Amino acid sequence: MVIWNLFTLGFIILLIGLSITYWVAHLWQDERLSKFISFLGAFSAVAIILSFLFTLQNNEREQERRKSLIQDQENAKFTQQTEKYWVDVERQFASSYPFLTNLYKEIYPDSQITSPQLTGDQITEDKNKTWHMCSELLQIIENVVSTSQISSSDTYGWTEVFISWLKSKSLQNVWNNSKMFFNSETQTFIDGILSGQISGISQAKVLLSSFRPKF
Repeated sequence: MVIWNLFTLGFIILLIGLSITYWVAHLWQDERLSKFISFLGAFSAVAIILSFLFTLQNNEREQERRKSLIQDQENAKFTQQTEKYWVDVERQFASSYPFLTNLYKEIYPDSQITSPQLTGDQITEDKNKTWHMCSELLQIIENVVSTSQISSSDTYGWTEVFISWLKSKSLQNVWNNSKMFFNSETQTFIDGILSGQISGISQAKVLLSSFRPKF
């Protein structure tokens, strides 16, 4: 592309030089030469137009390439971020045992986690830990929704994960008591799941399209 631009610039300079010579040296008085110069001028105009179109096309391709590169970088960043979400959540549940086991079984009904028998004091502590953990899960949902990553290309298929999480009565309870602290987009998304409007990725896209035209 650079070579083509240099060629075009050189051609334009040559054309300007010939035009100056044509008038200064009175070459216009030669009828045959005048016709040739007219033909050369017409040819030059076509060449310049073609050069402009070629440059425009290459600029569009370069913009698309840069856009694709930026998107790839954003996807890689999102994947790294969600891996951290996933690992941190699992680690927090594991390190909190014997607490939060009931919540874990609520958000992952098919899990094989055994619920231990808790003492009275432990039950109180478990309720407090459950509330805080639910708040963290809701914040993760908002973070993912806010980054426009509710799509079929998600590393962990977050829409399906969130649908599973929100089957939890404990999480629903925390949501109903704290939803006013989340943005309207998150409220639309979570309420959509709870009401049955969202049962998969396609429904999530449709419901959230009122906030973002593209996903």
